[in-house]
Amino acid sequence: MTSATGNAVIRVRDLEKAYDIGDETVYALHGVSLEVRRGEFVAIMGASGSGKSTLMNIIGCLDRPTGGSYELDGVDVSSMSDDELSEVRNHKLGFVFQNYNLLPRMRAVDQVMVPLFYSGDPAATRQERAIESLRRVGLGDRLWHRPTEMSGGQQQRVAIARALVTNPSVLLADEPTGNLDSRVTEEILALLQESNEQLGVTILMITHEADVAECATRIVQIDDGKVIADRQVTDRRRAHHQVITADHDVVPVPADAASGQPTVSPA
Repeated sequence: MTSATGNAVIRVRDLEKAYDIGDETVYALHGVSLEVRRGEFVAIMGASGSGKSTLMNIIGCLDRPTGGSYELDGVDVSSMSDDELSEVRNHKLGFVFQNYNLLPRMRAVDQVMVPLFYSGDPAATRQERAIESLRRVGLGDRLWHRPTEMSGGQQQRVAIARALVTNPSVLLADEPTGNLDSRVTEEILALLQESNEQLGVTILMITHEADVAECATRIVQIDDGKVIADRQVTDRRRAHHQVITADHDVVPVPADAASGQPTVSPA
């Protein structure tokens, strides 16, 4: 395990996740210990059923361990209540999923505003933050588009903008390129690398693909619920892409969006 003493944003100790199936106890995770330093880009790699998604769900406060401890930003979240875990997810974590998880009738800017609903900011401020986040991922000209009007790569950029808009301590990306072709995969990986390097975002990325994992700064390999390898990437692969800039022309705000309130199409 790589040391992260004094600078660990994630600290997992002897983590276990067990399920009782009849008279048998099955371990999805068994004695996992892991530290992630602030600003790292860590790929969690393993085959289907290895336990990597279970680990991600626990780190993302979407599931609870049956043993061991988990600290996020120095706070033990292992025994938090559901309400407390919800607060952690809202303020400390950003999520990017393989299937984008966008609301089908909501425009891009409104999708990105969703995590800001409980920020206490005025609606206009929330909209400004959402627009800035979308411009940062190169979607200044897609602010008012709905998912059906965007490509898969554009939808995943919306998801990344949504994940980053709250300035989370950690961005959790679960197979973020799983539904994308090779060209768009490179664009999304490049965007994650830029977010890590330019914004200092700590990233944990689940993948089963070695070439995707090599874009990280560190690779942790899981098999049968245990960490079997943990190494720094000495020759990091740079994702190939056309440079993404944040200065795209911004499409004028439609009349029904001027209030800063999210808008959906009628069913």
